[in-house]
Amino acid sequence: MKKILFFASIALFAASCTEDYTDWASLQQNPAEEAKTVTMSVTPAAGNVDLAAAGDSVQLFVPAVVISDEATSTYEVVLTTGEEDSPVITLTADNEGRVLTSELQEAVLALYGARPVPRNLNMAITAYTVVNGQSIKNVAQGVVSVIPEAPEIEQEYYLTGTPNGWDNTNTDYVMTNDGSDPYENPTFTLRIPASADGSNIEFKLTPKSGLGGDWSKCLAYAGEEGKFSYNNQGDNFVIEPVADAIAYKLTFKMLELTYTVEAVFSTPETWYLVGSCIGDGSWGNSSLDNVGVSLFPLARTGNSTISYTGYFTTDGFKLIKTPGSWNDQWGQGANGYVKNDGGSGNITVPSAGYYTVTLDYINDILTIEAADVTPQTYEVGMAGSFNGWSFQPMNKCAGNDHLWRYELSAATDEEGKFLIDGWSVNWGAADFPTGVGQQNGPNIPIERGSYIVIFNDITGGYNFIRTDAEPEPVVIPDTWYLVGSCIGDGTWSNSGVDNVGVSLFPLAYDGESSITYTGYFTTDGFKLIKTPGSWDDQWGQGANGYVKNDGTSGNITVPAAGYYTVTYNQTADELTIVPADITPETYAVGIAGSFNEWSFQTITKCAGSDHLWRCEFTADTDTELKFLIDGWAVNWGAAYFPSGIGVNGGANIPVAAGNYVVVFNDITGGYNFVSK
Repeated sequence: MKKILFFASIALFAASCTEDYTDWASLQQNPAEEAKTVTMSVTPAAGNVDLAAAGDSVQLFVPAVVISDEATSTYEVVLTTGEEDSPVITLTADNEGRVLTSELQEAVLALYGARPVPRNLNMAITAYTVVNGQSIKNVAQGVVSVIPEAPEIEQEYYLTGTPNGWDNTNTDYVMTNDGSDPYENPTFTLRIPASADGSNIEFKLTPKSGLGGDWSKCLAYAGEEGKFSYNNQGDNFVIEPVADAIAYKLTFKMLELTYTVEAVFSTPETWYLVGSCIGDGSWGNSSLDNVGVSLFPLARTGNSTISYTGYFTTDGFKLIKTPGSWNDQWGQGANGYVKNDGGSGNITVPSAGYYTVTLDYINDILTIEAADVTPQTYEVGMAGSFNGWSFQPMNKCAGNDHLWRYELSAATDEEGKFLIDGWSVNWGAADFPTGVGQQNGPNIPIERGSYIVIFNDITGGYNFIRTDAEPEPVVIPDTWYLVGSCIGDGTWSNSGVDNVGVSLFPLAYDGESSITYTGYFTTDGFKLIKTPGSWDDQWGQGANGYVKNDGTSGNITVPAAGYYTVTYNQTADELTIVPADITPETYAVGIAGSFNEWSFQTITKCAGSDHLWRCEFTADTDTELKFLIDGWAVNWGAAYFPSGIGVNGGANIPVAAGNYVVVFNDITGGYNFVSK
């Protein structure tokens, strides 16, 4: 490695001053003192600095400060990739030119990512040498090669174990990420079926390069729950059977060396009671319109069980699976309850009273037992993000004082609860479309669509029975950003995600096919760009309107300063900018969520805006949050992620685990979670 020298020769004298430090650029001199000479040179570390083999600290360079008198020096190291738009990271080095290994690791990850290959770091090294109370600044340059500490992650791994007879060539069970760079997305998933005989599943994971007999590269259990190791340094992974699970989802985080196993259960079936003692007693079974009238649903109570508790007379009833059909049913046989027996009779209870009907639809077991309950009488309603969390009465089902019916149509994903007016009694749970609500339980997540809703105030059991087709999955459009002289700090800076909320303002998803932004614009110019750090995709001003990706486009301007709404419809590929007739309120905005027990936490105003807010947010696991003012009188939420338009009292925003720059617009409720 070439030795790089920087020399400074400065005459210093003893100075009479009251401060311990005086800036190097304005030295105080006393001509009676003998001059001192200070020189500084650095030798960058030779070869590759391998952080995987380093201790707590690592040597980046060897400093040499030569002075004609005793002195002390401190060192500051500024690291970049050497590219024009490189991030800049500053570390502190000790007298030997050593930096903390953990800080250097973070710097390399920020500059290049985690791939364990040699990375050149450009160093700008500053030495501050104190002589006679004066500080002398010397600067030198250097380049050092550093290998970050990270495992070698392959694109595909294959399960080798009991499901495929420990065949190291078998590729039936492949674990991968979304196909992207494994160092950009190091989360890998695999779903495997549960054992048919209920036995343990044992396995290791073989990388693609190890197929065919090389066990040395396998991922293995590291001896601690949720931890794994590379290079076959450990035991077999073991999945113990979970009752009623039909499969297991494996999630491996390749850089963190952690994994989780999640049991997968069948989609809950819905079965209905129908008969002379059910509802209006008509045995009506022509369509979904009978639900809550002559058909009463059983609600999910376990992994494979559904249940109903209510009052029965000694008149007969049956269970059917599909409104409008008698093909799948349970009735009374000669020796017990029977399924799909054309000759079955009606089921009866021995005497009138409260009973619990439970069906295990996986193992085909029906039980009917007396219920020792004396139910309270309520007037039940629903409240949720779909109605501003205000109490809205439900209707009693026919012939039943404890079963309630409601028709709900939700254009977007929502949340809700069952309650009595005043909230002293309220039922909620995290399950959908069926479950059992608990007092003060979590909000019920409601998928967008139309439903007949049935609620049982004896048990808290509920069913959301869809009356429309399953909606297509929501596809949130790409995020675009405003940048320009009238945006944020007005610098036109576009070097990366760090500019978001500073010189780049994002447009938020409107729930349909567009993204939008409303704010104050001056008559100075601006443009739209798609990717922080790139000018390749942009919108500008053309001769006859707005143009996309035209290398000669000019800056967009508005005719007069004021509030405007910028909307980009990505389906039509159309940009519109119209005046916004608004007088925004002024708020002090914060966030609250499950990550901080729903307590108000302030966030910061964006540069150049009184209505745009910014924070950096890290979620180690999936979480929920809202934007709000302290006191919750105004709070914004919606069911979309990573972008959406929050409404007052809206659903909690579901935030996936990750690191984000978060931007919120209190004029529109628009929000963006931009991955760092």
